[in-house]
Amino acid sequence: MARLNAMDRLADQFETITGGRKNATPEQWEALRAWTVAQAEFDDAGVGDASLWARFKDGRYYLFSDNWRVPKNQPEPEPAPDEEDAERTGLRSAGAVAATPVPSIVRAIPGGTKAVLLVHSGAPAPNPNEFRFGEPLVRSMKKALTERGYSVTRQAMTVANVKAVGDVGFLYFNSHSAMYGPGAQKEFAVMLDDFATVVNDVVHRKDLEEGNLIYHRERTIWQAMGKGNPPKLSFTDKFVRRYLKFAPNALVITYSCNSGNAESANFRSALKASGAGSIVGWDGSSNPNGYPAIGLLVDRMAGVNQYEPVAVPNRSFVFKDVMAYLQKRGLMSAPGVEDDDGHITPDAFIRVDGDLFTKLAPVITHLEMKAGNLLVVHGDFGDEPGTVSVGGVPVNVTWAPTQIKAVLGNATHGAVVVTAKELRSNPRQLGSWQGRVTYQSKRVDKSCAGATFLADVNVDLHLRADMQARREEVDGPLKNNNLVIVPADDTQGQWAASGRCVQGDEVVLAHSGSGALAMRPFVDFDVLKPFSDAVYARLDAVQKRLHIAGTFGKSKMTLQDRDRVTQSELQVWLQLSDYFYDGSPNWPHEERFPYASYIALSPKLDAAAGVTDRQEPSNNGMSLKFQWGAMQVSPAFDDKVGN
Repeated sequence: MARLNAMDRLADQFETITGGRKNATPEQWEALRAWTVAQAEFDDAGVGDASLWARFKDGRYYLFSDNWRVPKNQPEPEPAPDEEDAERTGLRSAGAVAATPVPSIVRAIPGGTKAVLLVHSGAPAPNPNEFRFGEPLVRSMKKALTERGYSVTRQAMTVANVKAVGDVGFLYFNSHSAMYGPGAQKEFAVMLDDFATVVNDVVHRKDLEEGNLIYHRERTIWQAMGKGNPPKLSFTDKFVRRYLKFAPNALVITYSCNSGNAESANFRSALKASGAGSIVGWDGSSNPNGYPAIGLLVDRMAGVNQYEPVAVPNRSFVFKDVMAYLQKRGLMSAPGVEDDDGHITPDAFIRVDGDLFTKLAPVITHLEMKAGNLLVVHGDFGDEPGTVSVGGVPVNVTWAPTQIKAVLGNATHGAVVVTAKELRSNPRQLGSWQGRVTYQSKRVDKSCAGATFLADVNVDLHLRADMQARREEVDGPLKNNNLVIVPADDTQGQWAASGRCVQGDEVVLAHSGSGALAMRPFVDFDVLKPFSDAVYARLDAVQKRLHIAGTFGKSKMTLQDRDRVTQSELQVWLQLSDYFYDGSPNWPHEERFPYASYIALSPKLDAAAGVTDRQEPSNNGMSLKFQWGAMQVSPAFDDKVGN
């Protein structure tokens, strides 16, 4: 009881010193320190960042802080849904310079699917909770993490709950914190919901004696409401080392004052020693201005696009990419707030300690269909194999950290999802188009009356492709997936050649023959040889069109030139295609796709039937008609899936 009385007297004395001033001056904090060391209960005291620490004569510490600020005219958050409001009520009663992004390292995802969101309950009811402005963020994080496969709980900052954190892959806490102790290397403590009481002195005696727990009072509600805020307990780095254990590669977000500065390094070292892969903290006094950075960090890593959504949703991104995005947005610091004198308090900067966390879950960047029905899933998946499903059906895969390969059946398509350690990637849509395309190459021989030479090609085409545009940076511009699509193995075609030039009774020139196109085996575009029987494609997901390219000549037609009969390449005037590349080195490499014709697609990526008929400009009688039937994509394109 004497200890509690001493803590109350200290708080009362500070109100006397400040005269009710909301933001105390450094001189007033120093006056409180001088008063404290003169009290019989204490043997030492010191001033920190808007805080004071005092050491009782038995070695226990007491923190008195006033470093969490709420900006003036901060709009009240929208109320939580009923079920979450009930959950929070239960928890409250139970608890009575910018960082350099980590380098690109392909490592495993977090080794645990448990995610815990710890939020201090703030001042006792009915006073307003100073952390209420973070409630929308907590709801957003919970939805995002659940989408990626985490089992998420939102809990109060109690001794029992922090002790039970074990084996989490993701931990977030939002509370009061401050540094304490003599010497250059300070200790660091984070406030809990448990009150400092005579009963809790008995319950937590061992932890208090060992320095795992200390006493802590926050002045925020005192100075805002003119009422007392009872002292509570705080946990220290010793508590972390004694009780916490993280899953490998876990991420810890510590949104509390000075959690990322140099003087709190012991606390972060304790988190890493307990298994945390990376810790995101703040260098300086935190306030609600930092919530958007956390919301965007988790949302863009998860790829759920609920926090500051953009018109075309993002896919999931790895940690380093989102940190670079926050840097670009100027969100690597929480702007300061105005004090009593109209001055703006210093910004609090995001710092990252540790580089073992790289991603929330597997990340798919794009898909590629290669020869032999081979699906290549590109992205960042970690070095420990998992599973892949296409259209909800598991497929056998060959796993590599940045490329996963799977040979598909002809009918397999749909959402592609990579799962590792029960954590799910962002989905990527593998669409399927089936329909007939035809080429009719015609040459009217003006030197021979009535002579028309035709080459007809019909291809029953089956294409499977990534339906989405690509992003290389968070919220960045949409780009095309320029990888060439190799048709599915059930694609097949027929050809026919006809036409004669007869002068008198003599056949001067004749083309003839028909048969199946020799399209098998399919090969990838970069090893395609001239005069093959092949059709290839690309999907322009930005302009919504398919590029269909062909080359024919492996199947030989019969060529009769007077009395001479030979086998010759099928003559198709592909240079009359919409999109002809002539081999010029000045053409951008990503645009080099010769002999392609365009098929316009609807916003949902379906194709209506159509035809193009192009005449050779020099009027030499050559033309190419390209015709296609309607093609409906399956599954239906979902524009809510991230790009």
